[in-house]
Amino acid sequence: MNSHEPTDGLDTPALVTAGLVAAIGTFAMIVALQVLYLNFQAAEQKESGTSTAASSASLMAEQRSKINSYGWLDRQNDVVAIPIDLAIELTARELAGETEADEKADTEVRREPSS
Repeated sequence: MNSHEPTDGLDTPALVTAGLVAAIGTFAMIVALQVLYLNFQAAEQKESGTSTAASSASLMAEQRSKINSYGWLDRQNDVVAIPIDLAIELTARELAGETEADEKADTEVRREPSS
């Protein structure tokens, strides 16, 4: 009696080996592409003279300046920008139902010098 079972003509060890080689090759290709991308990105940042952290910091400073200052948004339509803290306070008062007279009185009290 033959100890070998009938096969369908496939060389299983060769298929497993080919699969492992393909998986390892794919992984190596992914790592190589990541290295190339990161090197390219670093070169671009070096060339432009800015880093992500520096550009983020300057953007945040610019945004803080905009939200904490007065300015004209549209002079023709008399639309102005006010600091965000004041806008929040005014909106809260408006939603709380305070009248314009109350707001005027509060504003006048703030302008009086303290003794």
